[in-house]
Amino acid sequence: MRASPAQGAAPCRRHDCLHILAACRVVWPAGGAVTVSTARPLDRPAGGVSSDGVRAMPRIICSINATLSGTCHHGDVVADADHHRYAAALARSAAALLLGRATYELFAAFWPRALHRRDLPAEVLELARVLDANPRIVVSGREPAPAWPGTTRVAGLEALRATLAGIGGSVVLFGSPGLAASLAAAGMLDEVHILLQPLFATRGPRLPPLRAGQAFRTVSAERFGSGVVLLRCRPAG
Repeated sequence: MRASPAQGAAPCRRHDCLHILAACRVVWPAGGAVTVSTARPLDRPAGGVSSDGVRAMPRIICSINATLSGTCHHGDVVADADHHRYAAALARSAAALLLGRATYELFAAFWPRALHRRDLPAEVLELARVLDANPRIVVSGREPAPAWPGTTRVAGLEALRATLAGIGGSVVLFGSPGLAASLAAAGMLDEVHILLQPLFATRGPRLPPLRAGQAFRTVSAERFGSGVVLLRCRPAG
């Protein structure tokens, strides 16, 4: 996979460039370097059965790419070795993967076939193995295509809650801006990873809004060699 150029480039508008960072309250240290902090796991139970007999929910981590224009088209991504290593590590840490229908169909059209290719870099093949091995949940009102063995379809958030109940650890949502917005509105996102791409673009949906009035704090920031900045944010308070 290679870096995708930003097509439909537009002049920078100050509010477009800042609204993503403002949502996560990023603090840049003196000297302009990006620091990386070690974030402790969330304190609330994840999975299993709590002391009052209620089946606990897993932590839901949303990982999404966004350009400096605030758009999140799947093609406007610097898909280099750092990108694939990050995605593989995140997927490896999850008990299951969560996808909206459109993102699922993009994944299912490429990643199962990537397993059998010998022309791809090692980090891409490793991500293909991790994605294929993970249980996957796709939220869709109709059966998506193509089929990908190991995938469960659920229709709507209530069905998703029932499916997630009792799963231990964390569940990772890749991309899927529409589903991310619905989960945020329902207060179901515990952590958001924004991979801020050093690109300006106009195509595709905009970064989904987080829950209205919900402040987020940045728990870590990491700069990749390509210039991509990975922001890890959690709800404040």
